[in-house]
Amino acid sequence: MRKKALLLLCLAAVVGVTGLTYGVWRRPRPLLTSDGNCQIIRVGIMDRTHAVDSLVDVDGYDAQALLNCLSGCMVRRTLEWDGRYQEDDLDLMIVVLSPNGGGFTFLLLGSGRINYAQDSNGRYTIENAAALKADLLEILSRSGLA
Repeated sequence: MRKKALLLLCLAAVVGVTGLTYGVWRRPRPLLTSDGNCQIIRVGIMDRTHAVDSLVDVDGYDAQALLNCLSGCMVRRTLEWDGRYQEDDLDLMIVVLSPNGGGFTFLLLGSGRINYAQDSNGRYTIENAAALKADLLEILSRSGLA
């Protein structure tokens, strides 16, 4: 009886630690974690005006407005991305460089399951991705780009 109670106690401890670790690992965090010194390296928009859709790099955008929009974005760590998507499913791609060893963050926004961010620490789903995509496209359209 004593061994059974000890085994159940150990099992409960393992389940508790696993649940706590998973909860901490999956908690939402800001997309841009630096102190505002991030820099946008690349913005690509899907060009659907030709027979073959292609991702086109754009220049002349309001980088500060894009960074302000992205700074309010929350992401959650995930393992759910399988890496298989067609480029024509993608609507918008933004690459951000974070200073102080933060590295690059790739932000891919599109239709359906292509709404994620990835950096050197892992892959993240974007909370409210549709609203974020609409806001970013609105900023780009004010610059005459989208």
